[in-house]
Amino acid sequence: MRFPNDLDFTASGLQMNTPFDMNNTQETQAASPSCILAFQDHFTPILHYNTIRDKDIPFALVHSMAALGATFEESYAHLSLQYFTASTRYLQATGSMNQLCRSQTMVLLVEYAAWSTSNTLREWAVQQQVVARAVQQTST
Repeated sequence: MRFPNDLDFTASGLQMNTPFDMNNTQETQAASPSCILAFQDHFTPILHYNTIRDKDIPFALVHSMAALGATFEESYAHLSLQYFTASTRYLQATGSMNQLCRSQTMVLLVEYAAWSTSNTLREWAVQQQVVARAVQQTST
C-alpha cells in the first residue's frame, strides 16, 4: 500500500551506495528503486512511514527492505539474497547504527529468512528469535 502523498517520493533518492563493496553491482543499483517500492507496497505497515521516506536510511536497513521487496519483483527476485547478504554483513561490520534502525533491520532480515526456501536461512531466523527472546528476558 502506497501512501496518497507518495507522488513526490522516489526510491531512487535513497542512498544506495555501500561504504565498501558487497556485491553492489550495477544490476542491484538499477533494481533497488523497484525493490524498495515493492517492499513499500507489501510491508509499509511494519515500519513507520517516515522511516521509509528518510533519505539517510542506513545501508543495512535499505538493503533489508530491498531483499524483501525483490521477492515480489519477478525480474529481480534473484537479487533478494544479495540484498539480504549485504545487509547482514554491513549490520555485523558497523556499530554506528542507532538501536531503532538496527532492530528494524533485524526484524526485516528475520522476516526474509523465515520465509526463505533455504533451510540454512530459516535456521538463522530461528536462532535470531531465540537470541532476541533471551535478551528480552534478561532485560526485564
